[in-house]
This record gives sequence, structure tokens and C-alpha cells, in this order.
Amino acid sequence: MRIIDNSPIDLPAVGTFLSTATPVWQLELNRIYVLSHASDELKAEAREVGAHLEKTLADQTYLNLHRTVVLDESVDCDDQEHLSEALSGDSYDLVMPMARPSRDDFQYLFAKGEKGRMLNILASMCSTAERVTRESLIEAIIKALQSDPEGTLKILSPAFESMEFKENLVTSGLTLSLIKPSFGALPSAGMLGVAAGVVAGVVPELVKNLSKFFGINPDDTEIQKNNKIYSQLDRIQEFQNEYPQDDIASVVHPMLGNLPGEYMMKVVAESCKGTPDSYKYFDPTYYAKKSPLKLKVVKREEKADYFNIHGRRHTDGKYVLFMEKEGKDEHVHFSQRAYFIVYLIYLLDRKTRKDKVTPIHLKDEELLYKSLYDVVYPRDGQRDSSYFSLTSKVDRDGKLKRTPKFKDALKGIYECIKKSCLTIDEFEGTHYIHNSQSHLYTLPDNIIIHRDVEEIAKKCKKV
Repeated sequence: MRIIDNSPIDLPAVGTFLSTATPVWQLELNRIYVLSHASDELKAEAREVGAHLEKTLADQTYLNLHRTVVLDESVDCDDQEHLSEALSGDSYDLVMPMARPSRDDFQYLFAKGEKGRMLNILASMCSTAERVTRESLIEAIIKALQSDPEGTLKILSPAFESMEFKENLVTSGLTLSLIKPSFGALPSAGMLGVAAGVVAGVVPELVKNLSKFFGINPDDTEIQKNNKIYSQLDRIQEFQNEYPQDDIASVVHPMLGNLPGEYMMKVVAESCKGTPDSYKYFDPTYYAKKSPLKLKVVKREEKADYFNIHGRRHTDGKYVLFMEKEGKDEHVHFSQRAYFIVYLIYLLDRKTRKDKVTPIHLKDEELLYKSLYDVVYPRDGQRDSSYFSLTSKVDRDGKLKRTPKFKDALKGIYECIKKSCLTIDEFEGTHYIHNSQSHLYTLPDNIIIHRDVEEIAKKCKKV
């Protein structure tokens, strides 16, 4: 059994951490991406091992959704040189974005795949992601408790009564919760040292703090200690006037580590008042279930009042896309007509197939693309050339393209969706397509498409 000989919030079990101030738009949280330049043998093994891991983990409870995705296209990160080099160079062929809601930057775990060792490597990456996310959630909860103990405890109260929390207390104990193993990996040596130090009395200051803060006696059992701590969490602000925040955090931290993950995420989201910013560190599927936003494809004439005021752009066809949230409407302006047609194909697929969606291959959707183009932009004359541009690997002169146009379309869609989401105060991660292997996460019930457009799609599928 492999020992993770480091502290997981600072160093990974495998590979290297790199951070950036802005997220990489093509990469979703909690996915292990096999980069496009990896060897075919490594990609094949990663697919097989990734499917096995996903199936194995499906019956267990984890903070993150762990999936392995083999990318067909390169990843763009031109504004972050150190990240761009890692994504395109030979040093790494695996990357996984970390979910860290207590931190302001964005962290990526890079690793080098090895044939025959992919199970060990991918499992170690998942283990690192779990540890990092749990540690970060605990940090965020402590901050929430310190700033708003009453409101935070209101959210946490059901968690303290849950069977999972009580079982965790019994099995881990106050100090041993620091060293719970995961994914078949042993705890870090750093964590073992801290826990051993507490048990052996090598860290007497922590024992003194326990007694000061919560009236804990030396003879108390681990369960009694925990009971005293969480029954007095509402006094954290009072403690802050007397003791350093780091001391308080060191006492509360181990006990909070036993909380069920769903409550941890709820505290972090609600402590940010449900703003879009509070969800950017979560898997898009998590926010999709909470988002009130509706994506509506309507006839332009139905929004005549809007266009009379704001005017019409060259990409506004017979049908247009609006975002609707809490009584507000926001028109999504696509920079190119082809981008709207591509997005429309994804909307129709998500609404029709619901959770059974799979990656869309535009080469298989020629009839649908051209039929939609004809009805949205009749007599445009650019239908065939736009489809050729999106799907062909060569240009009109037969020369190999440097960059596939389909990836350009996805990036263009991202920029349009992000701009509209910012205006309407919405988290964009749920409503755009991250890469060619991804899809929309908007709930099907929140997608409303004009019946005429839906009929066209139905006819194309029957052909």
C-alpha cells in the first residue's frame, strides 16, 4: 500500500500542483484529463482504468465526481505562461483541476502517465482531490463560523444529528479524524505526526486550548470531547475576543472533518449568499440543480419591444436565445451565426436526451445543422461554408488547419455565455460546453425551445 508522504493541502500524492489567478475555461472541476498529446497506448489504458474507477466509486460517497476524459483537442491557456507550458509540453500528460472553495486562486494537479501504472496514478490523483477539497471546505466553514456563527450553525445543525456524522465520530475520534485514509492510500506522514503528537502530549498547547475553550477534561472520551465542542460552536465569536483565530481553528478543525460532504458544500454556498462566485469551485452538476435560470429559444418577433430599444445585430436571426432569471431577461449575443447553431444543437440534445447525453460529433449532425441554419438564418448563403469550416480538418485550398474551427466555436460560445451570465448574475460553468467531450449541465426542464425549432429537430432524427 502506497504512503502519501506529504500534507495533501500543500503537496499532492502524485505529480505537481500549479496555480493560476483565472480558470482554464476548457477544464471542468474533478475531471482527470488525458491531454491530446499523450500516446495512444496511454489514452487507451486511461479510458479503461478511468471507467473502472468511476464504476467502483459510484457506490461510495465522495465530495467530488471523479471522471477520466481523453481530450481530442489542445487546451488553450495563452495568458498563463507556466500553465500553458505544462499543458502543451512533454513533462505531463494528465491534468486535474482542484476544487478549493476557501482559496481565491485556481489549482491544477499535473502528472505524468506511465503505461501499466495508470490505476495507481489515477487513484492517487482522485485521493489528492478528495483531501484537498475536504481540507478547503473545513477552512471555509471555520471562516463562516467566525463571521456568522448563528447562520452557519443553522445550516449545520442537521449534519450534527446525521448518522454519518455520528458514525464518523465513533470510528475516527477527535484527533484520528486527521488521518482517515481514502482511495486505499495511507495517510500522509505529516498528518500522522500531528495526530501522534496530540495523542502523546507533544503538542500540549492544543490540549490547553481544548480545556480553555470548551471545558474539556483530561478523562473525557473522544465522543465527549466532540459533544462539548459542537455544542458550543455558537460561542466562537466570543472566543475570538480572547484567543487567536488560528488556535480556535486548530481545535475545531478535526471535529468538522467528520461532517457529511453535502453539508460542507451547503455551508460554503449559502455563506456566500448564493452568489455565482460561491459556486465556481464546485462541479457544474452541483450548481445546475440549484440554478433558477432558464434558457429560452424564442421567435425574435416575440421580443419586439426588446429589439426596438436595443436594436438588432447581424447574428440575431429569426430565432434568438434569452436567459431568464428571477424576472430578468438577458439576450445572449453570439459573435458568429454558426456559434448559435452549434449551441442550439446542444440545447436540443440536452432537452431531449436529458441525463443520457454523450459527446456530440458535428460531422454526424450535418442534416440537423443545415436545417436549423435554414430556419434561423433563411437566405443567408453561408450555411454550407460555415459547416465545412467547423468540421473539416483542411481549408478550402486543401491545407491542414492549425486550429480546428469547432474548438474556436466552443470558445466563442463560452465568451458569449460568460458575458450574459455576468450581466444577469449567474454562474456560467453550467451553461457552456467546456470541450468536445463535454456537454451542457443546464437541467432539461430549464431549457425552453420554440416548438417550430423542436419540430425541425424531430424531423431530422427520423431521416
